[in-house]
Amino acid sequence: MGLKFTTKANGFLIERPDLDCFPWVLGVQGSPRDMGFQQGVLLADKIKKTASGFLSPIFAQFGGWQPEKGAAPTLDQMNAGRKVLAGVYEAHFKPALEAQAPDLLEELNGIADGLEAAGTGIPREDIFIGNFIPEITESRFYMPDDAGRNRVEPKGCSETTASEVRA
Repeated sequence: MGLKFTTKANGFLIERPDLDCFPWVLGVQGSPRDMGFQQGVLLADKIKKTASGFLSPIFAQFGGWQPEKGAAPTLDQMNAGRKVLAGVYEAHFKPALEAQAPDLLEELNGIADGLEAAGTGIPREDIFIGNFIPEITESRFYMPDDAGRNRVEPKGCSETTASEVRA
């Protein structure tokens, strides 16, 4: 039972490498962008592993890949799907964040900056898309109905939680 303690950019991460299910303890401080940056650099390997396994098939499906057909997705399908989802984020979620939750947008920018500093190679838009996948893929708000209006079919859920500890 050994704890792994990592500090970077004024944040810290405590892990138990011998246990798969041990909850990590992540400590961040500063502005929303600073806290996001600390998350990005401290969790870079975990985020990269999750993003590569999670986002690629979603991008491919939005780019026309049909997994039930048995063929592997192509890079063109993944890139086309990423473009579609990035467009949805830019058109709908980014303006809402700018107007209603600018601190959250700054934190996401900080995470992207931290991942870039850590050299993960994760495209910046993937961080934004990845945080809204349930809303983008399940709500289907961006798909017009027969009359050309956006329809809302709430089928998914996501959540954001935050806590603050002051000494």
